Formats: sequence, structure tokens, C-alpha cells
Amino acid sequence: MDAIKRFVNTYDIHEAFLAYINARIALVQKNLEQSTEVHDIYRLQGEIRALRRLLTIRDEINKSDK
Repeated sequence: MDAIKRFVNTYDIHEAFLAYINARIALVQKNLEQSTEVHDIYRLQGEIRALRRLLTIRDEINKSDK
């Protein structure tokens, strides 16, 4: 758990991680908008949900400390 705490609390690293996640969300949303197959739509929605959850990892890790 200490390695994850260092990761989320190191500003430069965490900001780069957030930038990557946000870029990935934008790419997946573009794919979602162009998708016509129901199973692809569900898969892409799930991927966006998982990526958005990663955006809150810092809060989750730091909250578990209290």
C-alpha cells in the first residue's frame, strides 16, 4: 500500500497519470459515439466507468488512511 500512496501523493506523477486517464476517456468516448453494436456500446461504457473510477484513486487511498 505504501507504493500506491507514494504514487498518488507525488504531484508530478499523479498529474501525468490523470492526464493519461483523461486522454483515454476522450478516446473511448469518441469510439462510443461511433459505435453501432450494442455489445460494443456496453463494453465502452464499462471502460469509461472504470477509467473514471481511477480518477478518484487518490481520494480512496488517502481516505483509507484515516
